[in-house]
Amino acid sequence: MNKKYLLTIVGIIVVLVISYIVFNLSNSNISSSGIQEFNPKDAVYSQKSESSWPVYFKYQGGVYFSSTGFGSRGTPEVVEGADPGSFQERRLATGEEYGVDKNFVYCAGHKIEGSDGQTFNDKDPNYTFDKNQVYYPYCRIVEGVDISSFKIVSPGVYAVDKNNVYKYGQIIQGAEAESVRNQYK
Repeated sequence: MNKKYLLTIVGIIVVLVISYIVFNLSNSNISSSGIQEFNPKDAVYSQKSESSWPVYFKYQGGVYFSSTGFGSRGTPEVVEGADPGSFQERRLATGEEYGVDKNFVYCAGHKIEGSDGQTFNDKDPNYTFDKNQVYYPYCRIVEGVDISSFKIVSPGVYAVDKNNVYKYGQIIQGAEAESVRNQYK
């Protein structure tokens, strides 16, 4: 056998062994610091999803959110302050991901200040609300709502309270709230 040919084969074997070692170390769930890292196979998902929609999941006593899905190497983020024992994912028809626990409402992995997780209502395709405030897609709080008189009159589009009429989460200036409320009794 030719000496040059033998050195080429040995070189290829060395490269393959090094590649194998590097690959296994990079895909291990133990980092060089010895701390266990995230492994998506070990996560407990709130809802199984085949898509790349955002997803909440529980892992090692915490709640996590990933906006990229796991097929694309996204880095999950801790949902700060979420209670893993009571946490639930709520997916709206718009694809928007809310999460609720016994204390708060979360949107896109972030706590909504002033929210109430126990009274969260997500029955409408766009308007969601709790006992304190009303939300419209993309985590927007609808300002100025009188929550005690708030009523959805046309799913996803129109809502009314004692003072205002809302279309797509915006106040319609000059609309008479009382006449709209009476029309949809």
